[in-house]
Amino acid sequence: MGGIIAVIFLGVCAGMAAAGVPTMALIFGLMVVFRLGIRGTWAEYAHLGAPRDACDAWDCWALARTVRLKAHGADFASSISIFSAGPPRMSFFTSKKPRVRLARWSLYLSTGLAFGAVLIPLFLGACVFSAPGYNGPVSDHFDGERFHNLEPFGEKSFGDVMKWRWTSSKTPWPDKRGLPPGPPPPRRVEGEELRVTFVNHATVLIQTAGLNILTDPVWSERTSPVSWAGPKRQKDAGILYEDLPPIDLVVISHNHYDHLDIATLKKLSADHAPLILVPLGNAALLQANGIANARDLDWWESVDVAPGVRATFTRCQHWSSRGTRDRFKTLWGGFAFETPGGLVYYSGDTGFGTFYNEVRERFGRPRLALLPIGAYEPRWFMKSAHQNPEEAVQAHNVLQPLVSLGVHWGTWQLTDEGMDAPVVALDAALENAGLTPEDFWVLDNGQGRDVPAMP
Repeated sequence: MGGIIAVIFLGVCAGMAAAGVPTMALIFGLMVVFRLGIRGTWAEYAHLGAPRDACDAWDCWALARTVRLKAHGADFASSISIFSAGPPRMSFFTSKKPRVRLARWSLYLSTGLAFGAVLIPLFLGACVFSAPGYNGPVSDHFDGERFHNLEPFGEKSFGDVMKWRWTSSKTPWPDKRGLPPGPPPPRRVEGEELRVTFVNHATVLIQTAGLNILTDPVWSERTSPVSWAGPKRQKDAGILYEDLPPIDLVVISHNHYDHLDIATLKKLSADHAPLILVPLGNAALLQANGIANARDLDWWESVDVAPGVRATFTRCQHWSSRGTRDRFKTLWGGFAFETPGGLVYYSGDTGFGTFYNEVRERFGRPRLALLPIGAYEPRWFMKSAHQNPEEAVQAHNVLQPLVSLGVHWGTWQLTDEGMDAPVVALDAALENAGLTPEDFWVLDNGQGRDVPAMP
């Protein structure tokens, strides 16, 4: 029975880690009641001759067997077999005293809550939220079942996730900032002119050559498989959905919830019917949700999306999953748009890597590069998948764009750094590199700006 109790104890700990503050508070409250009930059983064990404070030997779990072993001089390690056979065990689990019965049912309920907090999300993640995987030929980045990065990645385990959650020192974000939306963007931007509008996070409106392109569009309140839980936005979308111009092309970098938002894609598909370019394996997810006109792309695969405009899916350093059974089952990446006015590059959500050199070699110097600057702490956990502002400046120096724009920051608190920490760190990194904010823009949600022409 000691092993069973150890499993229950570990389950309670894991549940409290995964459950969230309200559930944890309830569990702790129930355990307090449990402890009080155990103290109420003292009279039943007084005949053992143990001192009165023996019930504190192992907090609220130190039941009758602990008391008996202490009374006979047993060491603490041997007291792990709490519920071995004997009258003390039967007394607690069969006693009809109101106080003991309350403690017993508090134990049952708190244990059930803890296990439910772990098992229900695992069940939903495995059976409901996991996306369909890609089924196709083996390649240098697909082994027939899972995709992988071409550079060392350091895949994180469940233990790593738990370590991060337990040791995390998140910087608190301010309350939601009710900023007014930006002005409606122009309906079209023609010819070689180029305009960029930062909507929020990784959602950017690119306008050039009469084409309107959205990257990773998210207008939902939460980035989560459910609408009532998960990371909640701290800044409203900078452009009202109703103010969008006609959308011709949507590109999705990967299937994480802060980049692939089914609710937004459904609405865009119904209202604008854009072509939607997605990494390998993701078209099936969109089709299963009634979203039409989605096309899978592999790394370095290209599509002519309009006269004189070509979109190429590019390599990056990241991963994919929407549940617990679909990790690395679909691809991830960025996009390069060759336009009459020059190259526009969106790296996608990524860690720093040599793929930046490859993009530069294949396409030349970008006119505009959209580079992530947020969601990077703690570094031991995030470095492989999320570059920090200093690495974003390194990427800028590799690509040598006319101008870069920082994205992937300040909307949902997904990691440990503060809301504005990426901007502060970027300013310092630019100064150290001899660059200025005119070289690497940071725009507020809803702010648009015309990109200068290439010299």
